[in-house]
Amino acid sequence: MKPQKGQLLIIQKYFNTSSDSTEVIAEAGNDTGNSFLGSFIVKIKKIGIFRFNDGLLIRRIK
Repeated sequence: MKPQKGQLLIIQKYFNTSSDSTEVIAEAGNDTGNSFLGSFIVKIKKIGIFRFNDGLLIRRIK
């Protein structure tokens, strides 16, 4: 699924990418519009799969 606005802002803080090249695999939390409170896993084309928790990049999964 496409990232929500808060998720996209967090992703763009770490990677210079657009919503077209990102796909959210799993999420648990709330999107406030300015950030995302909770965890989500995102796949970024040609970069990898990453886990975010409360606005922070936790680790690269693959």
